[in-house]
Amino acid sequence: MDYCPMFTVPKPGDSETNPKKRCIFNAAATHPLPVGKQVMDQVMSHNFADDRDFQKFQRSKFIRTLNDNLIKKDVSFTRVSDIVRGLYRCKLIWKLDLSRWFRHIIRRKRSWRYTCMAIRIRHPVTGQILEFKTVDVTASMGISNSPAWFEAVCQAFTQACIFHRPDLFRSKENLILLFSYMDDYLGGAGYFQGSLKCAIQHALSQTVYIQTMGQWLGLTFKRAKMEVPESHQALLGITLDLLQRNLAL
Repeated sequence: MDYCPMFTVPKPGDSETNPKKRCIFNAAATHPLPVGKQVMDQVMSHNFADDRDFQKFQRSKFIRTLNDNLIKKDVSFTRVSDIVRGLYRCKLIWKLDLSRWFRHIIRRKRSWRYTCMAIRIRHPVTGQILEFKTVDVTASMGISNSPAWFEAVCQAFTQACIFHRPDLFRSKENLILLFSYMDDYLGGAGYFQGSLKCAIQHALSQTVYIQTMGQWLGLTFKRAKMEVPESHQALLGITLDLLQRNLAL
């Protein structure tokens, strides 16, 4: 096993009695070189001049961090302009958030050894030192390719919903009504000139379908963070107002 450090970042609502932390895996940490006397003696007595493997090693790049040893994957996020273009003619906008974020992605078993952690904590009451070892088998936050892996899955799920249910996720003008950006899912319901009752029914059908299909595929949504269908909604740093037909930062 290759052990790497981790650190935590407090989330909103974090307290001593109800801790809420975001665990981040430090995949950019440089591994130490555990060289002892026995290894040094072997190195000093080795004939490097005739060692083809050593000569090949000299010509290669020595990598000691997990992120540097990954083939970088490009990630293409949904553009805000595309979201606005698809939703500004709707009557209502709703939002859903995926829970557990990158932990939806399970990596191949052969790569599990690279994300092991040795954790040591002090008990707040007894003062006893507790130590245990664990392995994170998901696309851990901190691995440089995790956003690309996660976004690829979310975009595939979004496109599948649009493909199989165009009656729910395409408008009369054939505009897309469903978008995803990392763990945020945004959808538009109804039509600007249509009735509010039809828009609410449309939004209900959309959210029920997405949550049901997501549950079948292992994607879980946070009910507590669901934004009910409204005429204005905050989207990635901007507010889209469908009644006034404008944007605000």
